[in-house]
Amino acid sequence: MKISDPLREEGKKTMDRRTFLKWTGALGLGLAPLVWVVSGRDGERGRGLVSVTRTRPLMGTLVTVIVLHPSGEKATEAMEGAFGEMEHLIPLLDRHAPETPVSRLNRQGFLKGVPPEVHEVMGHAERLFRLTRGVFDISVKPVLDLFEEFFSRRGRIPPPEEIRLVLKRVGAQHVHRGEKEIRFLREGMEISLDGIAKGYIVERAVARLKALGIQHALINAGGDIQALGDKGNGQPWRIALQDPFERSQTLQVIPLRDGAVATSGDYENFFDAEKKYHHIIDPQTGLSPRRWTSVSVLAPSLTLADGLATATFIPRREETQAFIRAIPGAEVLWVDRQKVQKKSEGWRWS
Repeated sequence: MKISDPLREEGKKTMDRRTFLKWTGALGLGLAPLVWVVSGRDGERGRGLVSVTRTRPLMGTLVTVIVLHPSGEKATEAMEGAFGEMEHLIPLLDRHAPETPVSRLNRQGFLKGVPPEVHEVMGHAERLFRLTRGVFDISVKPVLDLFEEFFSRRGRIPPPEEIRLVLKRVGAQHVHRGEKEIRFLREGMEISLDGIAKGYIVERAVARLKALGIQHALINAGGDIQALGDKGNGQPWRIALQDPFERSQTLQVIPLRDGAVATSGDYENFFDAEKKYHHIIDPQTGLSPRRWTSVSVLAPSLTLADGLATATFIPRREETQAFIRAIPGAEVLWVDRQKVQKKSEGWRWS
């Protein structure tokens, strides 16, 4: 997931269909995201609630915010607060722009005066690293850069010796996070927060809505979804998971209230035309796992769901089950390359 917004349109507050299609084309996005909200009839929302919806290009995707409230004015005001929160956080966690905190850390090997938001996200990443027994690792950026360089310039995978060499710079256990400073303990290390930042940003935006008095809302950031409450009538939001092989078809529809869902797929961002080498990297081998085509995670928060959607894509399902059991409320749906669906023990839908 790319955090920066090179195509952001200044001053644009709403998005009509023509603008939506223009941004979809510019960002290279399909009209069918990995996960989307199943629309219902207006009467299905709570009586007396006004629904306000806006879509804007953020974080390299399209972000839709839906707010339900008795006052349309209050709903719109809260929605602007949520978008404002996201716009505040994006440049703090972006690794592409040269003067962001993450970019300075990568360039210098240390960062002093760490913004509290960066400190918090790094803490979430550390916990996921421990929970997943090292599978979720934000320090794989040198491997991603190596693959990007070889495929863009030479059209092929890096040789094994190059991968082994760059793996010496990988290992989140070598990132020291103090109260006022973050420092790399190995030379040449770099991090990417792309596997967790979008979830954190959306989660913070939902928290902003809640602080502004909103009880029923949903944010969909390119298929990463966080729900606040239900639809105001006691009924959950209905979330459709995309079939990774038939992109116009639905794999499953799951109910969601006060929770989050995120999906990772090997078809999202890839280096080669055959999609054998993609943006998810096993930190042990330096290669892209090829066991699964898509993984969807249901979790209490989108920060957690976003990180787990990466982590559960890498090991065998039996290994993943061990750490999923240790995370209350987390469930997983895997789809393998033979189109077979496999579920964690508590995944109840089909």
